[in-house]
Amino acid sequence: MNFTVIQRFLFETPTPLLWISVFVALVAAYVFGSWLKGRVGSPPPPEEKDNESNFDGYIISGVVGLLALLMGFTFSLAVDRFDTRRVMVIEESNAIGTTYLRAQTFAEPHRGELSRLLKQYVDVRLAVAQTTDIARAERLLAQSDALQASLWAATIAAIAPQRDDVASSFMETMNSTIDIAAARKAARLAHVPQRVFGVLFAYMIMTAGVMGYVIAARRRGAVLTLLALLTVSFMLIIDIDSPNRGRVRESQAGMAELKAFIAAHPPESFGTLAGAAR
Repeated sequence: MNFTVIQRFLFETPTPLLWISVFVALVAAYVFGSWLKGRVGSPPPPEEKDNESNFDGYIISGVVGLLALLMGFTFSLAVDRFDTRRVMVIEESNAIGTTYLRAQTFAEPHRGELSRLLKQYVDVRLAVAQTTDIARAERLLAQSDALQASLWAATIAAIAPQRDDVASSFMETMNSTIDIAAARKAARLAHVPQRVFGVLFAYMIMTAGVMGYVIAARRRGAVLTLLALLTVSFMLIIDIDSPNRGRVRESQAGMAELKAFIAAHPPESFGTLAGAAR
């Protein structure tokens, strides 16, 4: 099985089409199971009818129970990755905020240049997290990488005239800012393993087929409702695992607050406050 195809199908197919495709696949498997039951199945003798009904119940319970276990395991993997991305938003906003404040200790023109680049950097990093267009996210990530190079060049220019604890501390925070950005990028690209999604989807199809074979045309409405709920659960897992396309997304409040802080405190305001303090 080509798991790259599965990944592209799950994360690049438009969401409405993906919803419909998953549900139709489950219904088709259910219909096939019902058809197969009609072709190869035979009604049990009257004296064995109760035993047959109990056995069917055991089969359905076992199959659905195992599916619930697999789905819960996959959901846990997706939530772990979501939590990692959420924590990294706070870590990155703190690192950039500290870098911005320490940039104000340099003399002009380095203070203004570093502040300008950091302001642009925050805008780009926030835009990367908020966009739902994968192609635009890739362009923004490339712009973020270019800004990191510019920030590092500006850092070298700023600390060149002074080799003291202040310069060393600023270099450390700038390095931390760049490192956290790389870690956050890796976290955004880390999905639940393709093989897990492939196995889960295949087992959902087999479960729908088994339900069609065992239940056949009985309680069709209840089965279709269950298949719809399975589709919702599966799509929720994909939603959580999709940092750009999903609706369940990590809060960007930390970065948004940092953007507002930088806008409210330009480099000139720190100079004015410093002069007033003296």
